[in-house]
Amino acid sequence: MSETISFESQLARIKAAAARSGADTNLLYLTTLDRYTTQLNILSGLKKKLKTKRLTIAARGKLLDQYNKTAQAANSTTQTLIRIVQSKNLTSIMDLTGDTDEL
Repeated sequence: MSETISFESQLARIKAAAARSGADTNLLYLTTLDRYTTQLNILSGLKKKLKTKRLTIAARGKLLDQYNKTAQAANSTTQTLIRIVQSKNLTSIMDLTGDTDEL
């Protein structure tokens, strides 16, 4: 059985890891992560609305358009987050563990 990924729990892990490494003080990182969180919440709400069976074709078309535009913006935001991580010479957002032993 495959396990469902919880975006909220994954974001919590990323935020905790960023806090441990000190990346949570980077304004660009913080605002970009906040924007990404907002976009995920919007996408979740639109997805729920799209599952409603009583939508007219026109209403469903408008929701799909909003969903696609928001998904495209979220993809762009993800690319920005990746660039921020790469600028810190990390290979992955999860490298922000702060568990480095450089003694």
